[in-house]
Amino acid sequence: MLARKDELEDVLVDLRRGDALKRHAIETALAIVYALMTGDIAHASDVVAR
Repeated sequence: MLARKDELEDVLVDLRRGDALKRHAIETALAIVYALMTGDIAHASDVVAR
């Protein structure tokens, strides 16, 4: 889960300004991931990990 979050953050940094649709999709996905990251992130529950 954390590796995928990091990948999305890296892609977001590398996007050009003209990629508004991709940027929006990645920002939305990250917002959902951030909202789900609760409790002990180093030992995420099965629900959070999925």
